[in-house]
Amino acid sequence: MYYLIKGICHDEEGGSFEWVIEAESKEKALAELYASDEVLEIREISVDERISREEKELFENIKSEYFIRRYGNLCVREYAKVQKQIRTDKEMYYKALEEHNRIMRFQRRLLRCIDKDKITVSSFNKALVALCDAQTEEEFNEILEKAKNNYKGAKQTAEL
Repeated sequence: MYYLIKGICHDEEGGSFEWVIEAESKEKALAELYASDEVLEIREISVDERISREEKELFENIKSEYFIRRYGNLCVREYAKVQKQIRTDKEMYYKALEEHNRIMRFQRRLLRCIDKDKITVSSFNKALVALCDAQTEEEFNEILEKAKNNYKGAKQTAEL
């Protein structure tokens, strides 16, 4: 069974929490918490509600990444206005989803052609951002080829 537990953390950082915990009983779910946590609510949670919560969190992550990439240079007040806009602007929501999916495709493609033992996370992210920002197919292919040449392993070298 899964339980939704809502409460307040009484540690040095404080704050509230909402956790979904898989356990055989409410007692075992509560045993997963810290002694200082104050439980406000505990209840069983259906698979549909768990899916809905995960979808909402996924959307929030996609939205956050999109805003940071596209609007990270705005002042805080302007950034907040843009964040509110996505709640009603379906086109902006579509663009955030489209960009996220494009990044995932480019990431898989890049991972297939480089040696993961040679490239650093920083270099991988720079190449990925460059691929995403490419304006033409020619520019995209040049960036991809550069990454292949800079970070090819013995296996890729033998295939070329």
